[in-house]
Amino acid sequence: TGHVLFSTQHTNDAATTIPRFGELKVEPFMVSTCMICICAQRLLRRLCACKIVDTPKPEELALMSRARDEAPIDKIARPAGCPRCGGSGYKGRTGVHELLKNTDELRTLINKHANANELKEAARSNGMRTLFEDCMEKVKQGLTSLPEAVATAQPDDRPAPE
Repeated sequence: TGHVLFSTQHTNDAATTIPRFGELKVEPFMVSTCMICICAQRLLRRLCACKIVDTPKPEELALMSRARDEAPIDKIARPAGCPRCGGSGYKGRTGVHELLKNTDELRTLINKHANANELKEAARSNGMRTLFEDCMEKVKQGLTSLPEAVATAQPDDRPAPE
């Protein structure tokens, strides 16, 4: 009838929302035909202006390269601490987001009761940027630290909880 419904779900990522609807006894055909998109979002602490810019260590580069991004990683910011941030190295917050848009491929997978990992991979193959990838982008931009980013979103090559 043309109504738009906004809803919130407590899930780890956007793809996990779809099986959650099944747990709530919503039929897959209802989800697949009615869903437009799902946005997962988190907040992470923003580095204070007192941050230290450094060369990343090999293990940091290895972790950051787990995001599907070809941009070179030459610098990384680390928290320092000053009176302005109370010595924590962080001041304020910034958002990270993941937007899963419904496609014909996703509709088919939803109707076949696909699990969250299958749905996530299909969405990624259609261009979805995950929470982890958005976190790594914020690290590359110097907005947050790598430990803060990893505490906020786990790498995508780890299996998601079902």
